[in-house]
Amino acid sequence: MNYSEVPKDSWDNAFSQAEVLSQLRTGEIVTAADYQDRFLSIFENIPAGRTNEARMARDEAADKYVTNEPDGPLKDFARVMLRGATDNDRQDDLNRLRLSLARKSGRDKSEVRTEERSKENALKYEVQSNHYLRDFIDSQRDNFTRTQFTTWYTRAREGRVSTAAGSIAGAAAEIILKDAVEKMGGIRKGSGTYGDVEQDAEGGDVVGQLVHTGEWIYLDAKSGKQESDFRVNDKNRITLVIGVDMSIIDEHFHAPANELDKTGFQADIALSKALKHRQDTAKASDTSVFEQSR
Repeated sequence: MNYSEVPKDSWDNAFSQAEVLSQLRTGEIVTAADYQDRFLSIFENIPAGRTNEARMARDEAADKYVTNEPDGPLKDFARVMLRGATDNDRQDDLNRLRLSLARKSGRDKSEVRTEERSKENALKYEVQSNHYLRDFIDSQRDNFTRTQFTTWYTRAREGRVSTAAGSIAGAAAEIILKDAVEKMGGIRKGSGTYGDVEQDAEGGDVVGQLVHTGEWIYLDAKSGKQESDFRVNDKNRITLVIGVDMSIIDEHFHAPANELDKTGFQADIALSKALKHRQDTAKASDTSVFEQSR
């Protein structure tokens, strides 16, 4: 970014320098070189590992590059990278909780409940981190390549290649699915959006509104899974499980229009099956009630 192009008298008007920079960053194109420079600035003084020194350094970087940074892509980038670094600790803690909860026999019930709550909080934090990651990639994907972002995020995760790649693949699948929802005949145009943390926890990576009834359904993206399926829960809500072929995604996290058409068509087929299943279940239930009343 070149802020030298800002007129000199801009600094002398009612806006402070920070406010002007904030306005510039909002909607401004930040290049891959800018992100590379910011990445190096963030991590130059953060040692690897789970030490108090590393945690303190991450906290200081978060204060500088997130808390005190004007809103904009660079702030979002720093949040994603620093949460990625922190997620290593949280993932290790979550794995220990899972192992501990697997050994409930003979243990104090209050201790088990505490661990279960800790696990729920850890999972919620993980989902929130994934949302920050996905939203940032979605909004900035034209300004860096998939290879560049994978390099930064893998380094933030201290070389945990499979973990970083899995998180990025999951985010990419959700991005492509949201793009494909606009191609669905059964979903109202413009209604497709990302699910919030609570919806995501129930399989709602993306949510959309049915054309004919206005009902909201969930769509669950599965990276690398070709076939599609559906679920209908006890509240009669439909969740479509849609496979996203990762090979169709280019270096800027886009997919060709014809591939989005295919994914949207695949989702429409799953939706038709889900609606028919629900209708058949309702008919069977009505028949059973009628037979019992005779």
